[in-house]
Amino acid sequence: MTGVVQQAVERFTASLRDAGRPANTVRGYGGHAAGFAAFADEGGLEVLTDAAAAEEAVADYRGLLLERGRSTATINAHMTAISAFLADQGPGPVAIERGRQVHARRLPERDVEAFLASADQRSPRDAAIAFLLRYTGISAAQAGALAVGDVDVAEQTLRVDDRVIALHAKATARLRGWLAVHPGAGDASAPLFPTSDRATAGRAMSANSVEGIVRECAGGNLVTVKALSGDLAAQLRDRGADRRAVEALFGAGVHEGSGLEEQRQALALLP
Repeated sequence: MTGVVQQAVERFTASLRDAGRPANTVRGYGGHAAGFAAFADEGGLEVLTDAAAAEEAVADYRGLLLERGRSTATINAHMTAISAFLADQGPGPVAIERGRQVHARRLPERDVEAFLASADQRSPRDAAIAFLLRYTGISAAQAGALAVGDVDVAEQTLRVDDRVIALHAKATARLRGWLAVHPGAGDASAPLFPTSDRATAGRAMSANSVEGIVRECAGGNLVTVKALSGDLAAQLRDRGADRRAVEALFGAGVHEGSGLEEQRQALALLP
């Protein structure tokens, strides 16, 4: 690392101490900033003066951390420190991608079973929503934004935002049942989950509407959209699923060797 970059890292850690940040924070931020600065300096990128170069270096460094198998939480910690370093000593704030952290927490098994049993007694649309949320961990907003063309029941995949994830067999079965009676099944751009309200018929369901269906299926127990996501992560963790595949499934990062087949193997561990 050149003297100029080293001095910038030293000034950054000094500013953190002057701001009264705890010693462990100063060490952590300083270490992450130094690691990034050395990486960028070795590549000849002028991260202290060029915003475009800084963004390029951040993206490349994040990719390096992913390749090394760092967890999403660890990578996010690096990104937070690097963002602070560039804002303090570099060209100012830059766009930095952070992965989605999955907070694993088990739900009572009886609550999940009751939730799914209740969903199967409702309409094919509601059953598809419930099983999709239970076996993908996506948010209510993401579910509401899905289009018919985002589902491939033959391949058992789902396109969410800008990624494709594997589907559990039970979720696929409910989606297949729903698409068999979906009024817009022939239109790939049609909302996957349209409203049933006469005033807004045909429009995509809102996140609030999706959450409302989950509450009705839950019948007052502990199941919510967020809780389903946490329970899925905990179930996969406790059953020994590959961490990289789980993070890819949840959109927490794109890992080398964490493709659809690895995601399917993880989902196959679930009942």
